Amino acid sequence: MNMSHLRYFAAVVEHGNVTRAAEVLYVSQPTVSAALRTLERELGQPLFDRAGRRLRVTSAGAEAYRRVVRILTEWDDAHAWMRTGETQTTLRLGVLDTLPHRWVTELVTLLRREHPRLVTTLRSATAPKLATWLANQRIHAALTSLETAPPGARVVRREPFLAMFHAEHRLARRQKITLRDLSREPFVERTHCEIMASGREKVQQAGVKLNVAARVHSDDLALALVEQGFGYTVAPLSLATDYVRSVPVDDFSIQRSVVLHLGEGAPPDVDRILEHTLDLLQPT
Repeated sequence: MNMSHLRYFAAVVEHGNVTRAAEVLYVSQPTVSAALRTLERELGQPLFDRAGRRLRVTSAGAEAYRRVVRILTEWDDAHAWMRTGETQTTLRLGVLDTLPHRWVTELVTLLRREHPRLVTTLRSATAPKLATWLANQRIHAALTSLETAPPGARVVRREPFLAMFHAEHRLARRQKITLRDLSREPFVERTHCEIMASGREKVQQAGVKLNVAARVHSDDLALALVEQGFGYTVAPLSLATDYVRSVPVDDFSIQRSVVLHLGEGAPPDVDRILEHTLDLLQPT
C-alpha cells in the first residue's frame, strides 16, 4: 500500500468510476484498477460492488474512504509545511468548476500576495462534489452555488444567465430575446451547469424544445464552439469572452449566486482572510 493507491481509491469514490478518476489523476485506467485490486487484497475485503462501469461503494469501502480522507489530508498538510520549513497555515479551497478562470486565478494570486504564510491548495469540482468534500473535510472552504450552501453562507457574486452567440449571428444584435426565438437554433448545452434543473423547468414552462447540437462538460469548449458559429449557449455573464455577444433572454430570468461556504475544521481566521481577499477582487 502507498499514498498513490490511497489517492486513486479516493478519486474513484468521488468520481464514481475508474475512467473519470484516471482522467482527473492523469494516469491510465489499468493503473487505477490495479491499485484498487491491491488495496482490496491487502484489506481482505471488497471496497466496491461492481455493476457495469459504475462502482458502488460497499460499507467497508465507505468506512475506508472516511479514514483515507483523513490520512490524505494530514499528509498534504505535512507536505505543505515541510516544503517551507516554517510554521504556516494550510487552506484547502474548493471552487465551482463553472467560475471564470481569470477570477479564480486572481483570487489565488491575491491570497498568495496578501497572506504569504498561508499555503493554499485548490480543487475544482461541481457544487454537489464540493458539498461532499466539505462534509468529509477534504476541503476547508468552498466557493460554490447558493443551492448547495447552508443558510447564512455569504454571497460573493450575483450574475444573470445570458444567451451567447457568434458575433455575426442573426440574434446577436437584439437588445433581448425570448426562449421561443431560440427554439430552432443549434444549442450547445453545458452539461455541468449548476442551474440545469431550474433552467429546464423554465424552458418547459415556455413550451419550447431546444435544438441540442452539442453536449459538453467544458466551458472553454462550449464558448469555443459558439465563437466558431457552431451554435449558441446559455451561461453566466462572467464566462462571456470578447468573441461572443451576450443577449438577455426575457423569459429566462435566472441568476446564479456564488457563495463562500466554510466547513468544519477550517483553520482559525480563514473566514476573515477569505472575505477580505474576496472584497479586494475586481467585479467580473
